[in-house]
Amino acid sequence: MNKSLLFLLPVSVLLFGCSTTSKGINLDNCQVQVVPENCANAPGSGPSNPVVNFNKNGVTAAPPNVCAMRGSTMVFKITPNPPNSDTATVTVLPKVIKDTWLTGTNHPDSGKIEIFIPPWVKELSDHEYAIVVNDGSCLDPRVHVM
Repeated sequence: MNKSLLFLLPVSVLLFGCSTTSKGINLDNCQVQVVPENCANAPGSGPSNPVVNFNKNGVTAAPPNVCAMRGSTMVFKITPNPPNSDTATVTVLPKVIKDTWLTGTNHPDSGKIEIFIPPWVKELSDHEYAIVVNDGSCLDPRVHVM
């Protein structure tokens, strides 16, 4: 069986079965990161090429509120870079169920997650998500779609 499926199935069952609300997923155990009102981008990236740097050791995302254009691919760079055998160990999950497009895992590349932002996503909208690591740590940043 596929490693990502083996990781995503239990996480999905746990999150959706035990912690869903009528509006979304309740991730009370997630570390809340201070999310500024204004969105930003990591150095060397921009709204058409959004990058989030996720540090597994410090459980932080930079920027915590990334700017992204519809039709672009958001890349989550994972540090420290996990060995290739550690695929499907970090997952991005939407906090609101209708944002199913905001789902991904670090498979097949252990060092990054890529999520395509569909053109139909509402312009000038904020979308909260959680970054969940297989060791149980969790963080809740946001993306602003332009």
